[in-house]
Amino acid sequence: TALYELFVAEPPPDLRDLLGRIDVPTVVVGGDRDRVISPTWNRRTAAAIPAARYRQLDGCGHTPQEECPAQLTAVIRELLGQLA
Repeated sequence: TALYELFVAEPPPDLRDLLGRIDVPTVVVGGDRDRVISPTWNRRTAAAIPAARYRQLDGCGHTPQEECPAQLTAVIRELLGQLA
């Protein structure tokens, strides 16, 4: 009950109008088994950010930094390699 109340206690801010103003290299990362944020929503977020990409990590849920750190590290290294 406490976890549910935490998420519904107040409506989340609507930041959609701000996504188009992001002007830094961006990768939206999500797990294909995420039960909190659907991959569909992650794709929409990436599409709303200019030049952003979406990377889906297979076999990962909502916390890829804990569940699939090697896959997440590879995505981060790829992004950083493109910046160098």
